[in-house]
Amino acid sequence: SPSVSVTGHAAPGHKRTLKCLAYDFYPRSIGLHWTWAGDAQEAESGGDVLPSGNGTYQSWVVVGVPSEDQAPYSCHVEHRSLTRPLTVPWDPRQQAE
Repeated sequence: SPSVSVTGHAAPGHKRTLKCLAYDFYPRSIGLHWTWAGDAQEAESGGDVLPSGNGTYQSWVVVGVPSEDQAPYSCHVEHRSLTRPLTVPWDPRQQAE
Protein backbone atom coordinates (compact mmCIF):
# COMPACT_ATOMS: atom_id res chain seq x y z
CA SER A 1 0.00 0.00 0.00
CA PRO A 2 1.19 3.57 -0.58
CA SER A 3 3.29 5.49 1.91
CA VAL A 4 2.13 9.11 2.16
CA SER A 5 4.02 12.27 3.06
CA VAL A 6 2.30 15.65 3.53
CA THR A 7 4.44 18.81 3.67
CA GLY A 8 3.93 22.57 3.63
CA HIS A 9 6.38 25.01 2.05
CA ALA A 10 6.48 28.80 2.19
CA ALA A 11 5.92 30.37 -1.25
CA PRO A 12 6.18 33.97 -2.55
CA GLY A 13 3.28 36.35 -2.08
CA HIS A 14 1.89 35.27 1.30
CA LYS A 15 1.23 31.82 -0.05
CA ARG A 16 2.08 28.34 1.03
CA THR A 17 2.23 25.22 -1.09
CA LEU A 18 1.01 21.94 0.33
CA LYS A 19 2.41 18.80 -1.23
CA CYS A 20 0.99 15.32 -0.84
CA LEU A 21 3.37 12.60 -2.00
CA ALA A 22 2.35 8.96 -2.29
CA TYR A 23 5.09 6.42 -2.97
CA ASP A 24 5.99 2.72 -2.90
CA PHE A 25 2.67 1.64 -4.38
CA TYR A 26 1.73 -0.97 -6.97
CA PRO A 27 -0.22 -1.26 -9.23
CA ARG A 28 0.20 2.08 -10.98
CA SER A 29 -3.34 3.48 -10.77
CA ILE A 30 -3.90 5.85 -7.82
CA GLY A 31 -6.19 8.72 -6.87
CA LEU A 32 -4.85 11.71 -4.93
CA HIS A 33 -6.63 14.94 -4.02
CA TRP A 34 -6.62 17.68 -1.38
CA THR A 35 -9.64 18.85 0.56
CA TRP A 36 -10.21 21.89 2.75
CA ALA A 37 -12.93 21.35 5.38
CA GLY A 38 -14.14 18.45 3.24
CA ASP A 39 -14.30 20.39 -0.05
CA ALA A 40 -12.10 19.16 -2.89
CA GLN A 41 -9.34 21.60 -3.87
CA GLU A 42 -8.02 22.05 -7.40
CA ALA A 43 -4.40 20.92 -7.70
CA GLU A 44 -1.87 23.46 -9.00
CA SER A 45 0.54 20.78 -10.14
CA GLY A 46 1.25 17.09 -9.95
CA GLY A 47 -0.98 14.18 -10.76
CA ASP A 48 1.53 12.30 -12.88
CA VAL A 49 2.42 8.77 -11.83
CA LEU A 50 6.12 7.99 -12.16
CA PRO A 51 8.12 4.79 -11.66
CA SER A 52 10.27 4.83 -8.51
CA GLY A 53 12.89 2.54 -10.05
CA ASN A 54 12.22 -0.36 -7.67
CA GLY A 55 9.09 -1.77 -9.28
CA THR A 56 6.75 0.61 -7.45
CA TYR A 57 5.33 4.01 -8.37
CA GLN A 58 5.05 7.52 -6.93
CA SER A 59 2.68 10.41 -7.47
CA TRP A 60 1.96 13.79 -5.87
CA VAL A 61 -0.44 16.71 -5.91
CA VAL A 62 0.30 20.30 -4.87
CA VAL A 63 -2.17 23.01 -3.85
CA GLY A 64 -1.49 26.67 -3.12
CA VAL A 65 -3.15 28.17 -0.04
CA PRO A 66 -3.01 31.54 1.75
CA SER A 67 -0.16 31.44 4.27
CA GLU A 68 -2.48 32.48 7.11
CA ASP A 69 -4.76 29.52 6.36
CA GLN A 70 -3.90 27.04 9.10
CA ALA A 71 -6.22 24.11 8.60
CA PRO A 72 -8.18 21.79 7.96
CA TYR A 73 -6.43 20.62 4.80
CA SER A 74 -6.21 16.89 4.18
CA CYS A 75 -4.82 14.68 1.45
CA HIS A 76 -6.96 11.77 0.32
CA VAL A 77 -5.45 8.68 -1.27
CA GLU A 78 -7.36 5.96 -3.10
CA HIS A 79 -5.53 2.83 -4.19
CA ARG A 80 -6.44 -0.80 -4.86
CA SER A 81 -4.25 -1.98 -1.97
CA LEU A 82 -6.26 0.09 0.55
CA THR A 83 -9.52 -1.27 1.95
CA ARG A 84 -10.75 2.33 2.33
CA PRO A 85 -9.44 5.71 1.18
CA LEU A 86 -6.58 7.05 3.30
CA THR A 87 -6.93 10.57 4.73
CA VAL A 88 -3.76 12.34 5.88
CA PRO A 89 -4.26 15.74 7.55
CA TRP A 90 -1.68 18.48 7.09
CA ASP A 91 -0.23 19.69 10.39
CA PRO A 92 0.71 23.40 10.14
CA ARG A 93 3.29 22.94 12.92
CA GLN A 94 5.34 20.72 10.61
CA GLN A 95 6.33 23.56 8.29
CA ALA A 96 9.17 22.75 5.92
CA GLU A 97 10.92 25.88 4.66
